[in-house]
Amino acid sequence: MKYLFLIFISFTIFPACKPSVPSKEDTREMFDAGNLQVMSSFANRKAQTMSVLYGNQLALQAALSDYQTHQPGEHYTLVVYRQVGNKYWYGSYQNGKLLSAEHLKTISSSGGKTLIQYNLEKGSPIKDKFGKADTEQQRIEYIFSHRPSAFPN
Repeated sequence: MKYLFLIFISFTIFPACKPSVPSKEDTREMFDAGNLQVMSSFANRKAQTMSVLYGNQLALQAALSDYQTHQPGEHYTLVVYRQVGNKYWYGSYQNGKLLSAEHLKTISSSGGKTLIQYNLEKGSPIKDKFGKADTEQQRIEYIFSHRPSAFPN
């Protein structure tokens, strides 16, 4: 009887000592923006996403002037994350899986004009509610539609 009790205890206690493996849904990915700084952040509750717009100093200056003029050398990066609930703070959300990273870069052409290059680094093209993918021009306009967060000095 004593041995049966020990066997029973070993089968109930030892499996409970295994460390739990976090699920894929709980992982939070972070994007390394390098030397770019945060220009703005925003969330889309309907799509359950949250985004961060990064830029260099030239991009910040262009954003503060309502994107009226662009200079060669501006760099913008828009990073979109899946929005997940924060288990430590009821009613709040945090970033989850990284869904996409888009880059805009302004360069000068041989004619002296400033051109905008678009590159989707990670993820798939963003789609509208009908499942149609946005064009590069629509994505550029969307990124330029966001105003920078301004903090008083």
